[in-house]
Amino acid sequence: MKKLIPLILICSVMLMITSCNEKSSLEENYIEKYNGKIIKTETLKSIKKTFNIQIPEQLNEIQLKEIATQIKRENTKYEQLFIFYFLPDTNVAWATTHYNINLEINIHGADKDEEKAMKSLDLPTGNILGKWFDNSPYIERSIIIYEDNDIYKMKVKYKDGSVGEEDLRKSNKNGLIQFDYNNDFGEYLLIQKNDKLALYGKNGLISVSNKIK
Repeated sequence: MKKLIPLILICSVMLMITSCNEKSSLEENYIEKYNGKIIKTETLKSIKKTFNIQIPEQLNEIQLKEIATQIKRENTKYEQLFIFYFLPDTNVAWATTHYNINLEINIHGADKDEEKAMKSLDLPTGNILGKWFDNSPYIERSIIIYEDNDIYKMKVKYKDGSVGEEDLRKSNKNGLIQFDYNNDFGEYLLIQKNDKLALYGKNGLISVSNKIK
């Protein structure tokens, strides 16, 4: 005669399995999962803690929430948490997930679809020197520099879909190609040795654009 397994034992085992699965899910390292890296932290007693996190690409709100929840779980003694996310070659936060009582998620820069649209800028006629994308929040744009009838030009497509053009003046600076254009901020472009396009202003480097192949 087969012995019946007590119902209470079955329930206990199921509860343990469920509990373990939930614990495993909660303890997952989402920073590593999305190839992020904490590059800076600052604390003010137990009042607040600030995190700067480098991410290789844009994340969606669900992914940002997962990272924020992990950091909150690991830093319960702080009343406020301020979490900033930076894309490569940028010094302005692409997104933030702040815990100021409740979680607040804000994405300041372009998402993947908006980036794709900007990179779809049609090539102009003429000799193309290069095509770059600047992923800096608030100034995202794709840039094409080309030569047409001995005149250097820059064609730009912005996040809102608008397209603009500027005439450029080519020169050399310390062995690098520099392009100047009319503006009120002392801005100019410099093609670096690694083929990245740097934007400078009166106060120094503003942003760096990666070349689109």
